[in-house]
Amino acid sequence: TQSTGKKPEVKHSFPFTIKRTNKNGTACSSCPWYKFCPGCEVLPNDELISFKDQDTISLDWHIPLQELKYHRDSSKFYTEHSSIKKNWDDLNKPIDMEDCMNWFSQEESLGENEKWFCPKCKEHRTTKKQMTIWKMPPILIIHLKRFQFYKERWRKSDRLVNFPVTSLDPTRWLIEKPESELTYDLYAIVNHFGRLGSGHYTAFAINPDDNKWRCYDDTRISLAEESQLVSPAAYLMFYKMRGIDSLGILKGEGVEIKKKKSTEGTDPNPNPVEKGGVLRSEKCSVQ
Repeated sequence: TQSTGKKPEVKHSFPFTIKRTNKNGTACSSCPWYKFCPGCEVLPNDELISFKDQDTISLDWHIPLQELKYHRDSSKFYTEHSSIKKNWDDLNKPIDMEDCMNWFSQEESLGENEKWFCPKCKEHRTTKKQMTIWKMPPILIIHLKRFQFYKERWRKSDRLVNFPVTSLDPTRWLIEKPESELTYDLYAIVNHFGRLGSGHYTAFAINPDDNKWRCYDDTRISLAEESQLVSPAAYLMFYKMRGIDSLGILKGEGVEIKKKKSTEGTDPNPNPVEKGGVLRSEKCSVQ
């Protein structure tokens, strides 16, 4: 027979697929986050595979959820290692906004199909990408990534994220440090309950006239306690820089924030890539 140049399809009767994931088994350790890849498949053949430090081998079972729950409850299907409960608890325990910002700005390795064209050597190279923050706006909106596309459907995370209600200091997240201290106070929250296709939204907002929080639920408005604000339903948080004129912002007036003077030279035509992050390959880099 004539060869097509394609690798033959590997067929097996295993009730699971081996995948390369992160340590929590929630996403692929190789593909970038925006592809929502649950894990690249490791084919059951004799081909040698090299793994990186962040790689974890996970089993994706091809068993209906109801049947898998039956086997789990009856304890006849497998013996559960103690690390399973620990990983599950770690995956669902509350985290801080600081953890989210650290994950957002951590370095990522782009895949073979996403090689970056280097303007210095004029070649496509394997690249590492890192998101950074250049400066802060007068109104800061933080959007938690609660939805993930997994197995052709969207699923939601109800994990509790702790965030400050007052005195948020984002200076540690900035590349360029301002002269004066930046302080933000929370003034509104959007909550989401349920799932993507059948959810319900509510909101918390502070009234500037009496400085009290209120809950907005369709046509119902009621007073809210500060202890109600931080919850697993929080989806969008709105912060306002302390000391600014809110009315001026609505009128389109700018807010100037003085920066610390730098001894380095300035580029009259700065590259947007330089302002938004770092791209680094094995031989050359743009920062």
